[in-house]
Amino acid sequence: MMNPMLADPIPREQITQFLNALGERAVVLRNHDVWANLERGGDIDLLVPDVQEAARLLVATLGPPRWATHRSYVHSYFYPWGHLDLTDTIEWRGARFLETAQVLREAEPSAWGFRRPRPAHEALMSWFYSLIWGGFFKQRYAEGIRTAARDDAEAFQAACRYAVGPVWGPRLVELAETGDLAASEAWVAPLRTALRRQALKRDPRGTLRRALAFWRAEMRLRWRPPLPWGCVLGPDGSGKSSVLEQLQERLAAQGLRLHLEHWRPRWLGGSSEGQAPTTEPHSQPPRSTAASVLKLGFLVLDWQLGYWLRLAHRRAKNTLVLFDRHYVDLLIDPVRYRYGAPVGLARWVRRLIPQPDFWILLDAPAEVLQARKQEVPFAETERQRIAYRELVADLPGAWILDASQPLDEVVQQAEEAILHALHAHARHLRNV
Repeated sequence: MMNPMLADPIPREQITQFLNALGERAVVLRNHDVWANLERGGDIDLLVPDVQEAARLLVATLGPPRWATHRSYVHSYFYPWGHLDLTDTIEWRGARFLETAQVLREAEPSAWGFRRPRPAHEALMSWFYSLIWGGFFKQRYAEGIRTAARDDAEAFQAACRYAVGPVWGPRLVELAETGDLAASEAWVAPLRTALRRQALKRDPRGTLRRALAFWRAEMRLRWRPPLPWGCVLGPDGSGKSSVLEQLQERLAAQGLRLHLEHWRPRWLGGSSEGQAPTTEPHSQPPRSTAASVLKLGFLVLDWQLGYWLRLAHRRAKNTLVLFDRHYVDLLIDPVRYRYGAPVGLARWVRRLIPQPDFWILLDAPAEVLQARKQEVPFAETERQRIAYRELVADLPGAWILDASQPLDEVVQQAEEAILHALHAHARHLRNV
C-alpha cells in the first residue's frame, strides 16, 4: 500500500525503465528495495559514472522534477512521489573514500533486480555517510557492517585502509568485528583528518579542486536556494495558527519539509516556542523614540544574522521556511510592538529586512474576525484589515485568501499558493 504521505502514486514502470536503461552504469546505494523505501517516504540513491547523462535520461523518462538541488557531490531531483539522488563520487567535502569505478565494477545484483555495491563497499558507505558527514552512527546499519567484516573480510579491510589509512583502517575493522559500532562516534574528528590526509596523498590536486567545488556549491545554494520562503499575514482572528498547523501535514504529503518561524528569526533573543499567545496586544504603552530606534536596529541585526546564518542554511537543505507574521506587521500595527518612533523610519528600515518570495494574506470581514477574537476594538480590526490589503497589493507573489471559509478550504488554497510559488521559483532558477 502506498504511504498516504506521498501525494502521487509511485511511477514504478517509468522508474524501472530508467534504472534498466542505465544498466551497469548505475548502482543503488543502501535501501535496495526501492519500492518499499519510497512508500515509507525515502529516496533512491544512485551511483553513476556520469551525472549529467543520467540526469538527461531521468528527465526524458520521468519528466522534469518539481525542483532540483545541485551540490558538488550529489544532484537531487524532487518529484511529488519522492526524490532521487544522483552522485558520481563517494566523498566527504571533496575527500574521496571509495573509487566510483571500483564500486561500479564490483557491484552485484540485488534481490530486487537492481545492482547494489558488494557488501564491503556497502558497509563502509553506510557507516561513513552518517558518521563522517553527520557525526553520528546509524544503528540500523550495524548488522550489515558486521556481516561485511565477516563475509567480505578482505575487501572490507582494503576499503577501510583505502579510506583512512594504515592506522585508523585496522581500528575500524577491529571495531566492526568485535566492538560496539556506535563507539565510532568518538572517533569522528580523527577519522575526518585521516580521511582527508589519505585523499590528499592519493590525489592532492583533485582533492583540493573538489573541496573548493564543495564550498562554492554550498555558498551558491545559500545565495540562490532551491526553495522559496514565505509569510502568512492577517489580523487577529484570521486563523493563521490553525492554517499553519494543518499546512505542515499537507505539505509533508507533497514531499516538503516545513520550518515555521514567528515574526522574526530570533537569532538574537531566543526561541518563541512555549510562549503564551498575546491576548491583549495593545495593553502596553509604546517605547520612547530612542528605545524604538534601538529596537529597529535590533530587528535589522536579528533578521540579517538569523536569515543568513540559519534560514538560508535551512533553505539550502530543501526546507520550506514559512513565517507567521513578519517585520511588515509592525507597519500595520505599531501599537502591538510598542513602537514609538516615526512610522516613516520603520518603513525605510524595511529595506534592510530580508523579504519573502511569496505572501499569503488571510482576510475576512471584520464581523467574522471579531466573532473569533475580540482582542482589539471593532474599528481597529477594520482598519488593520484595510491596511493589510493595501500592503499586499504592492507585494510581489502575494495571495489574498478568504479566511471566512471553512478551515479545510483555506488550508487547501494556501497549499495551492505555496505550490504555485514553488513552481515559479524553480522556473526562475532555471532561467537565471
